Amino acid sequence: QKTGVPVHSAYFPSIYKWLKDTNYLRINPVLWTDIGGVLFKRWFAQSPFLSFSIASWMGLMDRSTGTINKALLEVFDLSPDSFPEPKSYDQAIVGLSETFAKRWPILKEVPFLLPVGDGAAATIGSGCASNRRAALTIGTTGSLRMFVEGQDVYIPDGLWSYRLADNSLIGGSLSDGGTLLSWGMTNLKIPSDFQTLDKKLFESRPNSHGLTSLPFLTGERSPGWAVNARATISGIRIDTTGIDILQALIESMSFRFRLVYDILCQDVAEPAAIVVSGGALENSMYLAKVMADVLGSEILVPESKQLTSRGTAILALKHSGSWKNFDEDLPVIGHRVEPDMQRNKIYLDAIDQHKALYEMLI
Repeated sequence: QKTGVPVHSAYFPSIYKWLKDTNYLRINPVLWTDIGGVLFKRWFAQSPFLSFSIASWMGLMDRSTGTINKALLEVFDLSPDSFPEPKSYDQAIVGLSETFAKRWPILKEVPFLLPVGDGAAATIGSGCASNRRAALTIGTTGSLRMFVEGQDVYIPDGLWSYRLADNSLIGGSLSDGGTLLSWGMTNLKIPSDFQTLDKKLFESRPNSHGLTSLPFLTGERSPGWAVNARATISGIRIDTTGIDILQALIESMSFRFRLVYDILCQDVAEPAAIVVSGGALENSMYLAKVMADVLGSEILVPESKQLTSRGTAILALKHSGSWKNFDEDLPVIGHRVEPDMQRNKIYLDAIDQHKALYEMLI
């Protein structure tokens, strides 16, 4: 509840400890910042700021004060000056240094806004700036999230929260999303193009493979945060095929999202719609269908594949006064995927087996 994130290798405190323990970091840098801070220091020749979005995404920010968490600084024997001062993303910086003003004269007096996390930008770009809609992204990794009002909101067990301005992004992430598809296409005897693979997968009935799996090729994040968890496939028989294995992994990934979805619905808000993005969902219609059936919710698939860029543009337009509110417009929707509630029931029964295997091994 203090920083918005658990102790996990996905966040800076654990990464910093690992760097120190392994002697990769023998001398502390003068300043820890994101790439935006490095560039802003060069472009404006002044001390940079760290946006609330990036500070909380790094697992560093005290959500109640909007500053770097003092307890973490004490544990790691770091000074508050080791990090830029956290500010809202719309803390505009104007006035390029002499060198860069000569290089980019047209930008000399243009306001630059602080960087934000890609998940926050993608959620804004998806038209999910309130708890009326949730954003689901499945690229290499995956995330299901929504915005809520407030900067120090209660975080249910299993989820995380990152602040943007006076609102907070809350949700859960999976370490493995599209990696499951790419791993299967590389290592199993299955089609290596999405169109042919989708056709094969659509020929299979839900949970018809007799397998129970855990989709943790690179460890677990939400909701259990078991960093050392590993992928498991239980129930392989002599007639088990590569398509069976991939189908089981895709379904188990969707089960993990369902667990996150249930926590959001029970403890935060139940979204009226889910807007999706990310390469894995854009490439695989089968994955989008499974997600709709497992979540039991309509999936909206936008035409645009650049929702993160759309989100950053909306943030800038909002600052300039050209965009009235974040939830003003959905992106153009290319198609909708309706859930099959008979398949939903099959999947919900399978989730019980999935959870039992998780409890046994993790």
